[in-house]
Amino acid sequence: MYTDVIIGFDGSDSGRDALALGRRLARSIAVATTVVCVHEYQALTADVEMDAAVELSWRRHAERVLDEARATLDGVHDVTYRAKAETSVARALHAAALEAAAAVIVVGSTDRKALGRLLPGSTAEQVIHGAPCAVAIAPPRYATREQRPRAGVVGVAVDGGRETQRLARLGARIALGARAKLRLLAVAETYDSVGVPVTRLSSPSARDASRTSARAGLDRAVVAAGGGVEVERRLLEGAPATRLAAESNDLDLLIVGSRGYGPLRRIVLGSVTGAVLRDAACPVLAVPRGTPEAVDASVAAIARTARR
Repeated sequence: MYTDVIIGFDGSDSGRDALALGRRLARSIAVATTVVCVHEYQALTADVEMDAAVELSWRRHAERVLDEARATLDGVHDVTYRAKAETSVARALHAAALEAAAAVIVVGSTDRKALGRLLPGSTAEQVIHGAPCAVAIAPPRYATREQRPRAGVVGVAVDGGRETQRLARLGARIALGARAKLRLLAVAETYDSVGVPVTRLSSPSARDASRTSARAGLDRAVVAAGGGVEVERRLLEGAPATRLAAESNDLDLLIVGSRGYGPLRRIVLGSVTGAVLRDAACPVLAVPRGTPEAVDASVAAIARTARR
């Protein structure tokens, strides 16, 4: 259980990015993979025969889209291709993940900013928000990006909260399997999202308290990561989303958690996580709260080759 990879593919450039990242994830271990092409059909008239004909046309188009996925994933074992009629792409992918007890949903992003940046469009954001498992997001141009030798660095954003140790353990598993370094990132929040000093942290004593808290979170994360992997720790200062996005330029994979409240085992986007997803330059793995450690182990095994 909790090993399947679900890839959302619609034939677009962002879909190809998802397919490329999904291929890397699926080939890391012997897991079942399902490629889902959603055609957003709903009844338009009261004419049952006409509606059936329209739906058949949509389904045939989806199958042609899936033919490209079949060609791209040729050689990858245990892959299923599904054309799914649903008015919501997010709902269709969530349902597929629940049916398969999947560990990861893979989606692409919509490129509306600088080249190589990750900017989820409305569909990707809906898939991420409320997802019943981890979601891997491929940045724009991932499918065509030139492959260059990299040192291999897996980054984990920790905030000292309840999920700090769990995320550090997950990052350590991925880094160990990928023979990469683990970089733990904590941000002392002294500036808001537009770089303006936060009033409540304007005094030296308040700033020192913020740094102390962030440093304590890093200490806990280092202990949780264990001694089997090379660990770097980095204490940053400023607006968390801005600093983490900047750090992503030097990472092969960035792991982020879900918001601290909301349904367990579902990804709930907070302001920091959402902003990081919009600006990250590398693939991002968003992890829901409260999933069992056994599920994290499956996610780690799948994600260990996500790095470029």
